Amino acid sequence: GVMQDVEILVMPQGYISQCPDLNRTCPTCNDFHGLVQKIMELQDVLAKTSSKLSRAEEKMNGLDGCYCERTCSVKGVVYREDEGWTDGCRNCTCTNGTVQCEAISCPPPQCPAGTAPAYVKGACCKECLYLNSHVVPAYFI
Repeated sequence: GVMQDVEILVMPQGYISQCPDLNRTCPTCNDFHGLVQKIMELQDVLAKTSSKLSRAEEKMNGLDGCYCERTCSVKGVVYREDEGWTDGCRNCTCTNGTVQCEAISCPPPQCPAGTAPAYVKGACCKECLYLNSHVVPAYFI
């Protein structure tokens, strides 16, 4: 016989290029070697991940005995959990790391005769002042 169009391929699995219709349901030795290599790489990744998880679990177990206190920072001042302070005319509390404020509640003053409840500069609640002072009574405000 006479050979025509001879092409020699030197590469792994070169027969696939030469015989494209070849039935390839079974893996070749090269396929098997590649799979073994990938399995070994995955086993290495799994071992490293398991080691990291184990260290993280140990640290988490150590945190169970820790008391972590939350704080609140307001205008450069740090307040501890459940600590209270006055901010202007508001009472504030540090609750779970969050500042909670409420307006100060003022009971109505019981003013004697000749005085009337009025707001005084710098005070949050009305105070009893003599009517001839230079403060406007609260009922005029």
